Amino acid sequence: LEKWITGEEKEAKSSFRVVWGQPGMGKTCLSTDILNRHASRIAAVHFFDFCSPNIDQNDPCSVILSLAFQMCSFFPNYHNVLPKPEELEQLVGDRNMRDLWQNLILDPLNSPALDHSGRNSLILLDSLEECDLQDRDLFYEFLNDFHDTTPSWIQLLVTTSDDNQIRSQMEAAYSVELKNSPDN
Repeated sequence: LEKWITGEEKEAKSSFRVVWGQPGMGKTCLSTDILNRHASRIAAVHFFDFCSPNIDQNDPCSVILSLAFQMCSFFPNYHNVLPKPEELEQLVGDRNMRDLWQNLILDPLNSPALDHSGRNSLILLDSLEECDLQDRDLFYEFLNDFHDTTPSWIQLLVTTSDDNQIRSQMEAAYSVELKNSPDN
């Protein structure tokens, strides 16, 4: 993962990676470590939470809005490649996940006007299995298409439990599995 994040991997297999593992294997610890060590490369991050009192914490539309907001702070001109304020207000009000993803994530990232300073950047999503059930499949579809719909300088790292349903929907991702070894 380290070489992939820093762009030193000789032949990157995909700009989308999924780290799988059983509960307690250290996926969130790994995400936190990556966040701390590569803070200057993290364009946006979201930690899904199984016991969050905030009902929007795991809602895919809210996650998309949060990622776009964070990227406005990370990329100097991200806000310039977003829709005009009146269009943005309508998009947010409609809460159509496909439109939000297209207009707030894909279009800005693919804009030739976006200043990414010629470096790899990372979006990090931890504990994807906690994503709200409503619209989950559509959100997974967006993530699965990430490699084909975004420029190569932006990477997506997702951690999730070893769930066969999620695994079957993330076939485009390069998978890394955390396993327990006899030494731990």
